Amino acid sequence: MPLPLPIQRSCDIYYRHLAVKGRGSPLWLPAANWNLPVEYRRTGISIGDVGLVTADGSFDFLFNILLPPDHHVHVGRVPETFSPLHPPLRLEDIEIQEQFTEDSYLASATVEKRQRDGQQHSSGLTFETTDSEGAILTIPNGSDSCKLLNVTRFKDYLAANVESWYYYANGPRGREAKNGDLRLVIGWDKAKAWGMATFSRSSNAATSIRLDFKPSEQAGRTYKWEYSGMAEGKTGPSSREIASLRRASEPEDVTFTNQCLFIRTINHLLPNGVWARLKATKFGAIKKEDSDEDFDEDSEEDSDEFSKAGKAKTTSSTARPLDRGPVALNQLADSSLTTSLLFHPSTSINKHLLKENPDARIAITEDVIWMSVLTKMIPCLLTVTLLRE
Repeated sequence: MPLPLPIQRSCDIYYRHLAVKGRGSPLWLPAANWNLPVEYRRTGISIGDVGLVTADGSFDFLFNILLPPDHHVHVGRVPETFSPLHPPLRLEDIEIQEQFTEDSYLASATVEKRQRDGQQHSSGLTFETTDSEGAILTIPNGSDSCKLLNVTRFKDYLAANVESWYYYANGPRGREAKNGDLRLVIGWDKAKAWGMATFSRSSNAATSIRLDFKPSEQAGRTYKWEYSGMAEGKTGPSSREIASLRRASEPEDVTFTNQCLFIRTINHLLPNGVWARLKATKFGAIKKEDSDEDFDEDSEEDSDEFSKAGKAKTTSSTARPLDRGPVALNQLADSSLTTSLLFHPSTSINKHLLKENPDARIAITEDVIWMSVLTKMIPCLLTVTLLRE
């Protein structure tokens, strides 16, 4: 009998179970940092944002490659040599669609939706499970989805500028980002309101866990969770957050579609030689605990699961993911006993690509590659990029 998973933070449980839904990286904290300009917070994460996914499940915004350096969202905080993508994107380069309708949800496979109290028409959602661990995302007002269509230009821009991004992030901004940590946003799912819940217990039990998500009559709250057992639930955004974004001329019931549930990104990895040069010249001496030995020491799971991720013989080539069954995210993340949110599935793919192509100066992949491996999708040809010296 397999050992039960150790009890972890709710943000780790949430990431592990919702990442396999094929929407990208789920954010446990969907709102933007309250210290960012109000103009940014009213919109939330956007196409072209450069930043990091934090250990707590938020997106740490640094700058946007589509905005000029003097834009009010940047407030002058961009790399010294920064210049935005030129020429600008065209409107038809970005697609926006309604992704989920009202009263939608995503949940772990073992979570079942129930009718509350046997009623055919009841307000809210009720879930039950007997599993040991899982997560639920409710989207009561629906959500919108945005996707970049002209991805090639973003890949080229990243390849040409990513080294300066690390100088900036780890120098003036002091983020201590590791190789591959910086993400370039090419897609998102946003909502006006949400509910998130996780549950965890030492083992499966005969008794079920029940979680009710429903409208709240409490002042300052729109929705609430009611549940029993080892569960945690939260809803948002709060009335305080909405009020902080509302202009004086706007009505009190104004809402914003700025809560980012998922982000999809372009992901990269630099060869250990290039990374060592960056750290030695700008970030100070290489620390032993953060040396490039970490890059070389792939786990058996990484090298095996993605051994067929692809071999590129030209600058831009295709790679076919594994034809075997889906890879469980917890098999990769939990094996190292690290925070799940600090593990990005693209890292394993990019490591393998660089090992198979030692003369490449950078490996670049999109989230669509690891999402196709982690979900039960029919394998298809997917594009990866390797730029050579």
